[in-house]
Amino acid sequence: MSVIEVTWFKVDDGFYDHPKLTGVPMASRGLWVTAGSYCARHLTDGVISWRQIRSLGGTRAQVRGLVDAGLWRAIGERSGDDTYAYHDWIGSQPTRTEVLNSREREREKKAKWREKKDQKQLDQQQPIDVHGGQDGHGDRGQDRPSTVSRPDPTRPDLSIGANAQLSPSARETSRPSDRCPAHVGMDIVPPCGRCGEARRAAEEWDVVERRRKLRDEKRAREAQADVERDAIDRCSLCDTRGYAGGRVCEHDPDVSVRARRGIDAARRAIGGDA
Repeated sequence: MSVIEVTWFKVDDGFYDHPKLTGVPMASRGLWVTAGSYCARHLTDGVISWRQIRSLGGTRAQVRGLVDAGLWRAIGERSGDDTYAYHDWIGSQPTRTEVLNSREREREKKAKWREKKDQKQLDQQQPIDVHGGQDGHGDRGQDRPSTVSRPDPTRPDLSIGANAQLSPSARETSRPSDRCPAHVGMDIVPPCGRCGEARRAAEEWDVVERRRKLRDEKRAREAQADVERDAIDRCSLCDTRGYAGGRVCEHDPDVSVRARRGIDAARRAIGGDA
């Protein structure tokens, strides 16, 4: 299935009151924009034939309006068909060469990203010999191969170092009481050293629980980011940021095909072959 790569036809914010547009009918202005998007998509460098203008719904009168205003110029016949070109296309619009070079750089960038990611995954799968079994350094590593793998440095375990010095109560799965057994359920508690210890243990548990939730949320976000990055790496429609033509890519070639069919159908219904 072919991939539709989107380019842009630029219209600056001073177009509406440009001196060349004085007296140009609105229909001719519309043709200028519509034909420009066609030229940008098909990389014609601003050249368009009368046959294609007609298929877009343009008329001879609209073309004359653009030529008379100096926005288009007639460049004779090509393949037996009248042909026109945009004035100053090169310099104001991306050229065919620039677009193709940009696409090639984007493909190379994505290929390097995939290669780097694949190498990283391969490195993480390589086992580490914790017994020092290198050549010339004993045979313990050869007799007992290690099953320990490298940790992922991008996902630190925030609990490491945090739980090492915690009291047993802080490691409980449910929150401990902040009162000693003798004063549980009492509204007014007399000064009690054991209640103070229980309260500190409960507060310690709260800190650990908040830290655990933050760690789980971070891991969930990282997992989602990995899924999205993998989808971008495997997609041939979007750039390395996940965008296709300025829109967030859905990584589904059929979406672009269906959209193009709908646009073509709408154009046929509106313009016909006038």
